[in-house]
Amino acid sequence: MNETWFKDNWRPLAAYTYIFICICDFIIFPVGNMLVCYYLHTPYVVWVPLTLQGGAFLHLSFGAILGAGAYTQGLSQIEMIKNMPDYSQMNYGSQYNAYGQPPYNSDMNPPISSPMPPLNPPINPATVLQAPRRGIGKLMI
Repeated sequence: MNETWFKDNWRPLAAYTYIFICICDFIIFPVGNMLVCYYLHTPYVVWVPLTLQGGAFLHLSFGAILGAGAYTQGLSQIEMIKNMPDYSQMNYGSQYNAYGQPPYNSDMNPPISSPMPPLNPPINPATVLQAPRRGIGKLMI
């Protein structure tokens, strides 16, 4: 394994690790504790999450690590976008447009001779069904 693999993937790995720890400590271990107590016919002892002991320092530290990682990742992506060249201002010559594509050839794609029908035809109020109004006394709903 090379260094760039870890450098690129440490944030998702840390997030997956944190999710795994939370699922185990808040779902799997309490249910497992309950099932063990049930099948061994022992008194039920309430599961106390291990990650909440010590002032929930694990959650605070993972929150700081993942939050700082997301913040620095966002800053690096913003910087990368700022340093991208502006392709719309480049001159590709007469044979290409601003997007690097050949210009529109009217011989190959003739314009449409008839206009498109309207997307939403006008509504005739006489044909629209109206729901009957219900009411209690003068109060209409």
